[in-house]
Amino acid sequence: ESIGNPTHSIVHNIDSPLCKMKRPTNLLSRISSDGSDSDTPEKCRSRRRRRIHMRRMRIASVPRLPYSSPHFHLPIPQHWLPTPSSENPMPEFGCISIQGLAESMDDAVSVKEEFFRPDIVGGRTLHFFSVYDGHGGSHVVPLNFQIIDYIYTSTHMHYLYLTDTKTKQENEEVGGAEWEDLVRVAIQKSFKRMDQAALSTCALGCQPESMDLVFLGSAALVALVSGDRVVVANCGDSRAVLCRDGRPVPPLPDDKPQRPDELERIRAAGGKLIHQNGVRVYGILNMSRSLGGDNLLKRVTTSQPEISITEREGGDECLILASDGIWDVISDDLACRVASACLREGSAATAPRSRYSDRADQRRHDAAAAILCRLALARGSHDNISVIVVDLRRKAKGRS
Repeated sequence: ESIGNPTHSIVHNIDSPLCKMKRPTNLLSRISSDGSDSDTPEKCRSRRRRRIHMRRMRIASVPRLPYSSPHFHLPIPQHWLPTPSSENPMPEFGCISIQGLAESMDDAVSVKEEFFRPDIVGGRTLHFFSVYDGHGGSHVVPLNFQIIDYIYTSTHMHYLYLTDTKTKQENEEVGGAEWEDLVRVAIQKSFKRMDQAALSTCALGCQPESMDLVFLGSAALVALVSGDRVVVANCGDSRAVLCRDGRPVPPLPDDKPQRPDELERIRAAGGKLIHQNGVRVYGILNMSRSLGGDNLLKRVTTSQPEISITEREGGDECLILASDGIWDVISDDLACRVASACLREGSAATAPRSRYSDRADQRRHDAAAAILCRLALARGSHDNISVIVVDLRRKAKGRS
């Protein structure tokens, strides 16, 4: 259990016999070994030199992006450079991710401050929050999706920015609609690349069996928070809820197969829904969108996320991102009331400030996530539980 850590992830069940047999370090040891049981200093030094040489060859073989070169220069218009009035400070947040009563831990959360600087995305600082809910085993480690999301979202948004600036005049700024299109395209391409890499990437170098591919996959919920907008992208059965004036405002509907529009899309593709412990696609998958999966499910499901861009208002209190371990037993309204009450208790409006106020603020955000988690357990949730509560009350001044 981890609370309030900005860049943490939780991965369990990585010591299975299959993973141990295929770990790169074990493979390297077997390759480097000469079969002798004697371990002389000369042989140790020889093996160490071979390991260093192989590591250097592996690093040298990794393709480099064109703008990773030290000679690459990014021309940044001066009017897009960040100024103190356009800064978007990192919102306070609390997060937790636990195994709960499930047999394995397939959830993870990820938070990154200043995911993009103002000079990269049209003058807006973006902060990154995400929840991942894997299914099908420990091979689909959510940590991979975090790394892939960082790399590919950064690559595509950076690339779109570079190509877009070529057609702009020096003093022309990125408008609201244009900025939203840039973000939408970047997220869509990122999820596509994440889906392609989902079955070929494992943190331990493992390759799943062919029969396991039907069940391997993950739901991904991503939120990008700027000073004036909240961007939410969802692929799967996780959910984000915006608490505004004490009421829940879900930016996106759940990606469930029984949803009328999703049901129509699945049937049009020739898919079938079977009631097997709930409504599932072919009796296997209980969501209509997912990363990973084999061709049987890919014919009727999709990895493309649904994207919502919401204008921030003065009544916004918090943004709750959580896996289905929360939403299966807690309603949007109850989650909103619990989180809002935790954040309001002892807030600046009702309590005097002191040198311990910032620490107390963090405890309130951590408590909001922890109480939602405990409430889900008390209500009988048998799944992994992951929650992020983002405080939206401290809005930055200006456009960003």
